[in-house]
Amino acid sequence: MRDQMIHAGDWSQVGYEDGTIGLHPVAHTDLHGLDQEVITPEQYEEYKAGYRRGNREFCTPSVARYQGELGNTYDNQCSWSEDETDLIAEWDEGYEEYEEEELND
Repeated sequence: MRDQMIHAGDWSQVGYEDGTIGLHPVAHTDLHGLDQEVITPEQYEEYKAGYRRGNREFCTPSVARYQGELGNTYDNQCSWSEDETDLIAEWDEGYEEYEEEELND
């Protein structure tokens, strides 16, 4: 899927996908097109805009709790959010549920 987006030159969608799954943004010099050349500054701006859009969707209470329930740990993905403290609390509650489930299995 990612290769298809790269092939299509859809850097906004690549960034969006990275943001919605909780990855940290990729540095400009680490993003390469199919020709293995570093992407242009304009393409990187598209990537960042898509990333911000996806990351806003990721940084919600329901997603935070779900990530915790999956056993994922918080890695400052939402440090920009003024609601970060609440998001961390949701994440932690989900993680506690994960740990209880693991103990009972």
